[in-house]
Amino acid sequence: VHPELDAGVSRTDLTLLAGGALIAAGEADRAAELVGEAYEQHTGDLAERAALVASMVKSRLLADAFDVGTDTVRQAISWVGEDGPTALLADLRATLARALLDDEDFDGAVLAATEASVLGRELDLPEVVTDALTTLARLDDFTGDPQRAERSMQEVVAQARSAGDSIAELRAMHQLARVQARMDHHRDAYLTHVAGWRRAIDTGRTTHPFGHEHRVFGSLLALMVGQWRAADQLLDTKAEKLPPRQGADLAAVRGLVARPRDEISASIDDALLALYERIREHSGGLAAAELKHGRCGGCRLELNPTDLAAIDKAASNEVVRCEECTRILVRTHSDD
Repeated sequence: VHPELDAGVSRTDLTLLAGGALIAAGEADRAAELVGEAYEQHTGDLAERAALVASMVKSRLLADAFDVGTDTVRQAISWVGEDGPTALLADLRATLARALLDDEDFDGAVLAATEASVLGRELDLPEVVTDALTTLARLDDFTGDPQRAERSMQEVVAQARSAGDSIAELRAMHQLARVQARMDHHRDAYLTHVAGWRRAIDTGRTTHPFGHEHRVFGSLLALMVGQWRAADQLLDTKAEKLPPRQGADLAAVRGLVARPRDEISASIDDALLALYERIREHSGGLAAAELKHGRCGGCRLELNPTDLAAIDKAASNEVVRCEECTRILVRTHSDD
């Protein structure tokens, strides 16, 4: 610990603060790496190790990591569970619920989220309650009850705002928009994402992963519902310095905006929106990439002549993808 810092600030506290700062700056993957290394090296107090686990797994979830560490969360819960109800235990249970949902263990996620919600209310932890309720509402969506999921998400958004938890609010608004889009309520989803982006601006969360998601999906849905000017405004980054991944994300969407309007309307439909979201979940958060000078802007690999010839022959509104990383390729004038 730096000698000028308060003697009561531990190395673990500093790591958690640094991890939070990286997430706020849109660098969830770096946060997961930083906290993960601290966890691997930590051999002391079990409560401190458990706190590192909670931060590490939440960072991995935000970074769309392949293995978020569900079993590690269970182990951390066993370390602190004997101490009785604590804020850390409640946070770990809420984190476990999100990890189990990511693993598609729906029964386990329901149990963990319910336990987290009960414990959060008992200890008066509104951020844990909203986290758990968001997971439960997502489960309603996954299990085929989108109307109930929409109502639940709207309630969670209101609760998070009332509690002053801007990150929980942005997450809940993002999930609400996902549910609305899946029900083909595209204008509602667009308005929710735009409202989420405005909240991200108001709360200083524009580079937080949830804030950024509102911007990306808000711009895509703006194109779907014909709000061209709104899409242009959402994608205007001239006065901003963005993390590289977020900049690439928005550049790829701008490639769509640069195309003729009738082509955009025909190319962005439900199937493409679903494909875009699915690829993001498995490609480190970046679903689309520019095809520039024969090279994919996502994986940076040069396409072979056969694939390039096939792309040249494809209709302008046809979705083409990189054979290496599966990202959607946005064709630009510089690649003509």
